[in-house]
Amino acid sequence: MSLKLKELQEIAEAKGKEYFREKGYDCLPSTLLAINDAMKEVDDINYADPLLLKATCPLPAGFGAWEGPCGAVTAGSIAIGLKFGSSNMGDLSTIRSAWNRSGQWLRWFKYQQFGSYNCSDIKGTPFDYDRCTNFVTQSAKKLVDILTEEDPRVLR
Repeated sequence: MSLKLKELQEIAEAKGKEYFREKGYDCLPSTLLAINDAMKEVDDINYADPLLLKATCPLPAGFGAWEGPCGAVTAGSIAIGLKFGSSNMGDLSTIRSAWNRSGQWLRWFKYQQFGSYNCSDIKGTPFDYDRCTNFVTQSAKKLVDILTEEDPRVLR
């Protein structure tokens, strides 16, 4: 079975918009839920585990609206950790690989897309809902790319 990256990204984009705009979820869970929906055919990781979503509740809007990282940024690093990380803290090779992928993600978000990863820098004043929807949808698409880059079943 082969999957097309573009189709997975279209799912992620549509679902990100649905969760953020239509259902009114925060940026972080919207991004994780969109990734989860797009990645169902690729791996068995639950990017939307209820306990994980519960743990993320204080993090959207810059760590509880305290001018920290955008929730979509945080969601990306969480998803990368779930896919490429290790629960064995002694497995430094795997952990460093996850660090590198997270660095790739952060560089894309800040330098190639949005100019910053801090919520307060990018959301606009007053809050720009369309702009934040774009952060969620574009992040979900890029994360599907990162999460599938070594999967031979995903056609690029």
